[in-house]
Amino acid sequence: MADIELMTPEEVCRVLAISKPTLWRLKKTAQLVPLYVLSSPRYSKASVTRFIEKAQRAAISQALMREAKPGQR
Repeated sequence: MADIELMTPEEVCRVLAISKPTLWRLKKTAQLVPLYVLSSPRYSKASVTRFIEKAQRAAISQALMREAKPGQR
């Protein structure tokens, strides 16, 4: 069985450079879903990495769309 690397909410906030209320909103909207270990929320490192990659792709896509529409802002 593979080991899953888990992160505390504080670690996730530090890695993503976000506040705890922002992390709570991400949890509420199911963009980052915690696992619970003895009633303490933990986030898998893999899910945090996927979230970062998805956010990067979205940012690149938005930038490309802005470039495709010159003169509009």
